[in-house]
Amino acid sequence: MATPISSDVGANQRLSEYAARVVARRAERLAFFVERASRTTSEDVVHRLRVAARRLGSALDAFADHFPASGTAKVGKQAKHLRSGAGSVRDHDIALALAAEVGLELSEKAGARIQGERDEASGDLRRRLARLRGRSPGAEWAHALRLTGKGRGGAVGPTAASYAAALLPRMANEFFQIGHEAAAPAATIESLHAFRILGKRFRYTLEIFAPCYGDGLQDALQLMRGVQDILGMVNDCDTAGRILTKAVSRGQREQVQALLNQRQAALIENFRSHWNEAFAAESECRVWMQMLAKPAFAPASETRENPFEESTAS
Repeated sequence: MATPISSDVGANQRLSEYAARVVARRAERLAFFVERASRTTSEDVVHRLRVAARRLGSALDAFADHFPASGTAKVGKQAKHLRSGAGSVRDHDIALALAAEVGLELSEKAGARIQGERDEASGDLRRRLARLRGRSPGAEWAHALRLTGKGRGGAVGPTAASYAAALLPRMANEFFQIGHEAAAPAATIESLHAFRILGKRFRYTLEIFAPCYGDGLQDALQLMRGVQDILGMVNDCDTAGRILTKAVSRGQREQVQALLNQRQAALIENFRSHWNEAFAAESECRVWMQMLAKPAFAPASETRENPFEESTAS
């Protein structure tokens, strides 16, 4: 579940202020998990660190024009570095969990090899964390991005609501178009993975602007999380397969691949069923676009602005 954005952001704030506060909250959350992961690389903490790094990166991507380019590049690179380190640890946790879930009995040697690789990945993550922890990363990121209480730009530029109303319907249209293709019987595993990435970016952007829509967006986000969870598990089968096939004996590799392929095929069918039930109706895309074009708290005059022209000029 996404961490709620602090209540100090609102639909009618200027986009520059909204951006500064959203990014500040996400930077603070990542700094918190940098501290926690420095003390323990447990499965839960590593997962939360990875998610926090990804969410900060998505906010920086969404609001890149509102921060110094050098600061955005620096903080984004560090967040990506942490996400990569946490991801390597997380991949081994997924492999072990999936092996048990599909009924694969690992030999003591195979289990020890995977655990050893996880320990190596944990050591690498700790080294990445150590390089940041001694420099108070939250304060350093705030300085690099010039984060302040009022953000940059003051009263100039579009509001968060008007920007969201222009941006999100276009993203919804793309999401539905690519989703229909990914749910088709002839879709390749590559197209499913590409749609997973696109959907993740759309969902994170929706979460960024959720305060502009009140409670009306929560049902839509829940449906999207369902899609993302399934596609994430489809991708997990590939990730686990690469780790497990290296760890088991040659004679067990075919069994590993057969079990994971079977699970992946079932998940893909689950995704198609979920998509057909929640998204496939011809009118559904139009409903989403209409909803996203009308933020709950935006005055009527705001919806007539052209936020993309204004934000480019600022």
